[in-house]
Amino acid sequence: MDVTETAPEASLLGSVRTGAASRCDFKLSCRVNDTAISSPHSSFILGDNHLAHFFATGRFLGRALLEGNVTRFHLALPLLKIILGQPVSLSDLEFFDPETYRNLVWVVEHDGVDALGLDFIVWEQLTTADGSTQTVVVDLIPNGRDVEVTDANKVLYWIQTHCRFLSAEAARARI
Repeated sequence: MDVTETAPEASLLGSVRTGAASRCDFKLSCRVNDTAISSPHSSFILGDNHLAHFFATGRFLGRALLEGNVTRFHLALPLLKIILGQPVSLSDLEFFDPETYRNLVWVVEHDGVDALGLDFIVWEQLTTADGSTQTVVVDLIPNGRDVEVTDANKVLYWIQTHCRFLSAEAARARI
């Protein structure tokens, strides 16, 4: 049975079913490894009411699941873990950002990371509603820009804080 045949909200639910919500131009999510992850830039692109879009999409997907309908909207495994309250590991970050995942694995596997000059911050490139870009510095820990990453703190602190930020804190309001 097709989702669009059973739902009164056929046009919007149909667009969710056909994958419109999983395209980057819809601004709610992006596709990585053929799965949908929530877009970290939705508030800058859609404005102050961006969370209403996530709420509506979640309701339509929830309704489709409750009615036993199959959608082509594939959520990334880490996103499902976050929704279910399960811990997200370093290997789960490969779904969100494969390049960042490879870089974090390299840091874990090699010694002498203090020579890289890393600190406990993340630089985010945000796109505003008018199309311009803005770079924002996010501290992963209090005063993170003043704390250097060393071999002693790289796994316990830097990798864990990156995992937490990239998987949960950056998407907390949208989930």
